[in-house]
Amino acid sequence: MQRPRQVRHCTRGQMLTKFIPASRQRKGTIMTCSDISRIAALIALWLLAGCVYDEYSIELTPQDQLIQRQLTVTRHGEEDDEFPPEKLAAIRQLYPKEVPTDVEGGHAFVGEFSNTMPDDVGGAGEYVTFDTRMGSCSVYIERFRGNDAPAERIQHAFAAADELTDILIGWLETELADCADLPKLMAFLDKDIRGDLKDLAVYAFMLSSTSSAQWAQDDSGEKLQQEVLARAVQYVIERGYFLPEEAAAVLRMVTEERDPDSGVLAVEPFIIQVLRRKADLKDEDTVAALQALLADWPSLRESLEVYISKNFQRQVQQWLDRHAEQVKAQAEVQPPEDTERPELLGVLSDDLQAIFALEIDFGGLDDVAKVVLKDITEPIATNGLWDAEAMTVSWSNSINDSKLPAVCYAMWAEPDADFQMQHFGKVLLAGGDLQSYCLWRKSLTDGEAAEWDAMIARFEPGDEESLAMLLAFRFSHEPAIDEGTPQDANGQPYTYASTAIQMLAGKLSAEEAANRIDDTIDSPAD
Repeated sequence: MQRPRQVRHCTRGQMLTKFIPASRQRKGTIMTCSDISRIAALIALWLLAGCVYDEYSIELTPQDQLIQRQLTVTRHGEEDDEFPPEKLAAIRQLYPKEVPTDVEGGHAFVGEFSNTMPDDVGGAGEYVTFDTRMGSCSVYIERFRGNDAPAERIQHAFAAADELTDILIGWLETELADCADLPKLMAFLDKDIRGDLKDLAVYAFMLSSTSSAQWAQDDSGEKLQQEVLARAVQYVIERGYFLPEEAAAVLRMVTEERDPDSGVLAVEPFIIQVLRRKADLKDEDTVAALQALLADWPSLRESLEVYISKNFQRQVQQWLDRHAEQVKAQAEVQPPEDTERPELLGVLSDDLQAIFALEIDFGGLDDVAKVVLKDITEPIATNGLWDAEAMTVSWSNSINDSKLPAVCYAMWAEPDADFQMQHFGKVLLAGGDLQSYCLWRKSLTDGEAAEWDAMIARFEPGDEESLAMLLAFRFSHEPAIDEGTPQDANGQPYTYASTAIQMLAGKLSAEEAANRIDDTIDSPAD
């Protein structure tokens, strides 16, 4: 009788036990050099053996606001191993059509997507393009599987995250005691904020640990740091704290100049928007109470400090002890009066710093995800491999639900050469400059965008009046220039358009200076 074929669906643990004697497999036994040699041989054999794994090959071709995605799936191992039918059925639900492929035993699917990538491999991803008259910038980022809640695997004292959350919960309970949606807000803080603070602390630790390493200064180190940051951004997007299309608005929120004494928090509208979305706030009286609380920063600070001083006396004393020398130095310069109060919000600052003191453990490898991003300009930033001749970025990652996610990202910019040549006589903005411009331009309101685009459309190459028009530009809603008008970094009257004005004017001025040097060389004095 013929023996049935044994399929080699092997695991690392099963193969290791075959190469290490049973007497040395007991927990706590130290491996010998002989054991290590056996493992080295195992690795070599493993790479050549028939361990079964699935390969996901993805080709991405941007097409303006859409991106074409072709997925080819293959199972590797024994000759007659097939890709699991249940996985194929799930993928077919995500793609409009299945197409032929030259890959033996493979199945290929193709479709066009905007913003959100399909969950075909396992994970989440986005593709976003910001179009402007000067050109466009695009971002692709995608997570493949992995454990994206690393706090579950890290046994650390997250006391600081818990303390910060407890302070916010207790304080808001006193400020919003009569609000109908208070239970929803408390549940959001207690569950989402408490847990997400701990998870984000892990990413912050990874970023800080790589930046302090000596090898982080080379190209591979920079890519790793960028990847860690991309992981954190992807985490925040996936959990709905902001959407990809809101990136430009968030940029404006954190960069727009505000008067710190005005009592207005620049983040107030964003916080309300997030709370509506994440905490499912429906009661408008609750929302109005939150808006009033956030709109008056001096009162908010005083209320929060009073709550901390009454309910977290031990933490306040610890904070004062840590800052005793600074307090003493300040007292010698100006003795405190009875009306003066300490900046007890320093307790919160210390909590935020303590959250990031973590350790991390990495898991293993399993299936493979290969991605090729085609027909783009050289990336401004990516953790993939750039091929200038083929104009592609490629990635190859091992993926497994037990390890940190594999993340692919790329950012690139495409200048509108015709428009820039017509109005500036050359391609003025490209690469990182164009990316910065596109993000700034997309942060404008419809009215601001119309005014800016109308001014740019009147610009003529080599025209001094056009340059003067650019330098004098202000949005119609901005106050007239007077002695009290704040100044930007170059000493010019501040406008939200200062970023773009300085960028364009700097490029034009550099070109003019170069032309004058050339004229001097070509026409020497007699």
